[in-house]
Formats: sequence, structure tokens, C-alpha cells
Amino acid sequence: MLICLVVGQFETKLLELTELRQVLENTQGFFSEQEVINLDSVRTGSGQLNADEVQQNQQNRGRLGFVAGVIQRERIFAFERMLWRISRGNVFLRRSDLSEPLKDPATGHPIYKTVFVAFFQGEQLKNRIKKVCTGFHASLYPCPSSHNEREEMVKGVHTRLQDLKMVLNQTEDHRRRVLLNVSKELAKCSIMVSKMKAIYHTLNLFNMDVTKKCLIGLYTIITFPFLFAVMFGDLGHGLILFLFGVWMVTNEKKLGAKKSDNEIWNIFFGGRYIIMFMGLFSMYTGFIYNDVFSKSMNIFGSKWKNMYNESTVEHNENLQLDPKTDAFGAYEMGLDPIWQLGSNKIIFLNGVKMKLSIILGVLHMIFGVCMSIFNFVHFKRSASIVLEFLPQILFLCLLFGYMVFMMFFKFVAYSADATSQPQTAGCAPSILIMFINMMLFKSVTIHTIEYVLSTISHTASYLRLWALSLAHAQLSEVLWNMVLQLGLKSTTYTGSIGLFIIFSFWAALTLAILVMMEGLSAFLHTLRLHWVEFMSKFYEGLGYPFQPFSFKLILEGEQSSD
Repeated sequence: MLICLVVGQFETKLLELTELRQVLENTQGFFSEQEVINLDSVRTGSGQLNADEVQQNQQNRGRLGFVAGVIQRERIFAFERMLWRISRGNVFLRRSDLSEPLKDPATGHPIYKTVFVAFFQGEQLKNRIKKVCTGFHASLYPCPSSHNEREEMVKGVHTRLQDLKMVLNQTEDHRRRVLLNVSKELAKCSIMVSKMKAIYHTLNLFNMDVTKKCLIGLYTIITFPFLFAVMFGDLGHGLILFLFGVWMVTNEKKLGAKKSDNEIWNIFFGGRYIIMFMGLFSMYTGFIYNDVFSKSMNIFGSKWKNMYNESTVEHNENLQLDPKTDAFGAYEMGLDPIWQLGSNKIIFLNGVKMKLSIILGVLHMIFGVCMSIFNFVHFKRSASIVLEFLPQILFLCLLFGYMVFMMFFKFVAYSADATSQPQTAGCAPSILIMFINMMLFKSVTIHTIEYVLSTISHTASYLRLWALSLAHAQLSEVLWNMVLQLGLKSTTYTGSIGLFIIFSFWAALTLAILVMMEGLSAFLHTLRLHWVEFMSKFYEGLGYPFQPFSFKLILEGEQSSD
């Protein structure tokens, strides 16, 4: 480092001496008697100097001042124009372009410069010219007006240049030898510096963080893919996602050794286990929804029976089944496949999935509040148990827990085959309207309590489980009806070719939209539900995320970045 600093100083001094030598050599002709006469041959009658006056009165020459220096070639025209304006034409500028470029000591690039001499009269004009030279980054050098003095100065500059070049060459040789010796130990030193940086960086992470908190990763391994599956639930799409995750898990050593630079692939590969679980849980919820590529499976046989005769079915496009007389019990597992044929399927699924999302959301938040009591007990914060945990759990259970209880009570108390009129399905009250009336009760000052507001918004946020699940099912059904069903209508041999082509389009759209785009959307919504709605109940988020210290990973990361 010291050698480089000394070399930089030597190169700067070499540039200054070279510019001074060029100034002295190129201004020799500017100061000859004939050149002085020529430069004084300017317009008369306007206050400017006259050549005849210079010849007749030699004392006037002694009154002329001048400055000499070097400026970059591309700035000389603007520099000359500026001098003309500030002096109102009373400055005479002589310039000469250097034939060879000079070396910039800072960048090492060649720079082309021009030597100039500006003649003027008066001390005030001299100060103006120097300010202009400073503004244009021109380098000014002393230049004697006497020819003999200039000759002596040129000889001295030549001697200093030769000495400086000799010292600079010796310094360069010494630096080359030092760098050659350093290059032999460069790899070893780089590894040592990287290890030292990693150790000090880890030491900088130490502070008074809250430790020994509840480890939420253990529970998130299950709750995250489950809530994702509630939104993504489709047996076919879940199978694709599960197989993709299994493929990455079984080939993780081979895939991890490739060190891909694709950021998206690295994200997928890093979450290979969670992707496998998301696909597995999506297969489970798809089985519950009885949804396979927007179609249902009739495994156990529908519990709805058609009581209409054949003629009635043939002459009526839409027929309604009465659950009181046409339904015989509940389907063994999941949704009855008969809803696939119902025109009111979306209305039925809308209510089912909305209630399911609220129930799961309330249970998830209650679980999050219960997690906080473990932190309070461990850190012996008895006041927080009484003043934080108890009010929160009472509010959740007595308000939203009561709403969940009413959903189940409504299902049990009201039935389509009830004999009493007040207990029929048509008399069942709306849980949503009842809950709104509870919130608008005059004596409830809910807007003054932050926790109450956040809990209400968080509960409403879990409705995204219903919205995304319904949207995914409907979009899957649209792709089936609008794309694949076109190829299934033909019964000829040529229709099989069309079915093959249409199936390729349907498969591509299914993978691109329903699996990748919808999967990413459900993933982000699930991440938000865990980070905001669930973890806000107990997680403080202090300190830094834990990362095992490993020299191997650190060195591999630096090599990949290089």
C-alpha cells in the first residue's frame, strides 16, 4: 500500500515536471521580439494595444503581464472564449497543442493537453484570468520572461526529470518484485481474510437479544402447508406439486452440486421440503373438496337420489332435489360428487368455504395467543399473563369463539328434515348479521382498543382462504369446460388427434396458471397469514435469524460471487 502511494506521488510529480518542460519549450517563440510585435498588432482606437506603440516605447512591454500553463485540449476553445469575455478583448492568448499525450497518474489513461500563454495588462485582469484557469482546471507554471532564465530553467527541469524517471523505474521494479512474492501467497491470504471477516461479522451480531423463545418453526412446518392447501386444494394440482417436491428431495445432492445462478430455481430448490408438504396437503384438501382438475370422484356413491321419473327428467332441463326427501345421510369423506352437476354449486361452496376459513382462522389465532403464555411463564412475566394473555384469550374465545360455536350450533339445531317449523333450514339466522349487530352494540367501545381492531381485521383476513380456494376451483373448471371439453366432444378417429393437441394446451395452461401462478399466490397469502395474523400474537422478532457458522459455506459463497 505504501509503495503504491509513493509511486502515485512520483507519477504526479513526473506529470508536473513534464508539463513545466513543455511550457518552457513551447513558449520560446512566444517571447521573441517579432512575436511580441505580432501579438501587439491588434485593433487601434478602442483602448487596445498598438504594435507601433510597442516598438516606439519599450517601457510599455515591461508593463505587460502573462500567465503560462497547460489545459486539456477539449477545454481550450471554451477557455479562450471565456478569457475574451471577461477581458472584453484585452487578453491575447497564444496556444500550442502537445504532439504526444501525457499519462494521467490517477487513471493511467492518456490525456491530450495544450500549452497556453495569456498576455494582459493590469493586476485586476490577472486575478480574473487566474480564477478562470482555476475554474477550467488549468495548471499554471512559473515562466521567466528572460530568455536566459528560461534556458537555465529548462536545463534544471531536464535534470530533475531524468532523476525522477530513474527513481520511478527503480520503484516499479521493487513493486513488481513485492507483488510477485505476494502473488504466491495470495490464495492463502484471501482465505485467511475471509475467515477473519466472517468471525468478526458474527461477533458483531452479539447483543442483548431475547433468547430461548418459542420455536415457531416446528409448528409452521405443519400449519403453513395446511393453510396453503386450503386455498390450493385440488388433488390433481397437488399431485403435480408433490411430485415436483419429491423429485427435488430425492436428487438434492446432484442438484445442489450444480451451483446454479438462477435465482428463481435457487428459491424453489431451497424450499423443496415445504413444496413437497404443500403438494401432499393439497392432495388431502383436494380429496376433501372432491376436486380433481375441477372434476369430482364418485368413490362411495352419492347420497342424493333422483326421485323423478324418466319422462320428467327428459322434458325438464332444470330440476331441484329436496334435501328432506332426496338426501339419505352424509357422504363418507368430503364433498358429495352430486354437487358437480348442480347449477347452485358455487353458492353452496361459497358458504362452506367461507365458514371453513373463519373456523380455521380463529383456531389459528387462538393457538398463536396460547403460544405467548409459554414465553411469559419462561421469562417469569406474571403481569403479562394477567394483563395481556387473559384479556386476549377471553376476547378471542368469547367473541370469535362464540361465532364459531354458533356456526356449529346452527348446523345442528336447524335441519331440512325438521318437523318443527322454527327449526327448519329456512328459519336459520344469519351468523354474519348477528356478529355485526354485536360489534355495533352501543356500549362496546371497540375502536379504542388496538387489539380488538387488529383481531377483527385478522379474522377478516383469513377469508382469503375462502376466496382463493373458490377462485382456484372456478378457474380450474373454466379451463376444463372451455379448453379440454372441446376435444372430448368428438367421437371419431380424427377427433383423437384434436384431443391430443387440445390436451397439450390444457396441460400447459394448467401448469402455468393453476399450478405455478395460483400456487405462488397461495404461497404468498399463506406467508402473510403466518407472519401477520399468527405471529403477531406472540412473536417479538428481535435479534438476527440464526445461521450456523461454517467456513465452507462462507468460502463457497465468495467463490460463487466472484
